[in-house]
Amino acid sequence: MRRRSVEARLAVSEERWIGHRREHEAEFRALTEARIVIDARLEGMNELRRQIDRERGDYVKQDLLDAQLKGLLAQAEETHRAQDVRVATLEKWQANITGRLAAAAAGVTIFMTVIVFLANYLTSR
Repeated sequence: MRRRSVEARLAVSEERWIGHRREHEAEFRALTEARIVIDARLEGMNELRRQIDRERGDYVKQDLLDAQLKGLLAQAEETHRAQDVRVATLEKWQANITGRLAAAAAGVTIFMTVIVFLANYLTSR
């Protein structure tokens, strides 16, 4: 009877030991899976950090942008003034030519009128 009691206790102890080992194996698997997930998250964060570091040089700082923009605006204003002067000069030239052509046309008309008048006057005599 004592032997059965010892065997029963041994069997219970063996079952507890097997359960204990299974518990540790399950914890180990859970820790391994958690590490895999955490490593994946950390790798994603590290990739984001690397991307930010790569792109950091691509962005323009506000003060540099303002300085360049100010220079470009000044250059555009100067170009606009130069174009205004050129357009004004061309408009004056066009008005001058138009006036000269109108005067020449009036002169030719008067001259032709006088010639026709003289031709009619001289032929009618």
